[in-house]
Amino acid sequence: MSDEHEDGYRGPATLTVDGRDVPVTVVLDARHEPHDGRLHWFGRLTLEPGVEPALVGALTAASSRLELSTGGGRADARIGDRDPWGRFRVTGVGRLPYAVEEPSLDD
Repeated sequence: MSDEHEDGYRGPATLTVDGRDVPVTVVLDARHEPHDGRLHWFGRLTLEPGVEPALVGALTAASSRLELSTGGGRADARIGDRDPWGRFRVTGVGRLPYAVEEPSLDD
């Protein structure tokens, strides 16, 4: 599960929680929001097995500083709800935590 696709990114990433790196797997996408003129990215992340239970609690603590990074970028992140499959919602605004190809302007 380590491939980029045209609508976003799917693969390995690192979630930094208060300075501690946690390996995760993510599925991410992004959309330009016309209401505020900013790029909003979002998706789900799965923690790798063996993550300390105390660190799981820090993911959703309002005081935690979170950053998501891939081989193609890094960005501040916010963690939301946990779904029935154990995946966490992850969101951010502005810079993407993954690389995107420049669009072709030759049409």
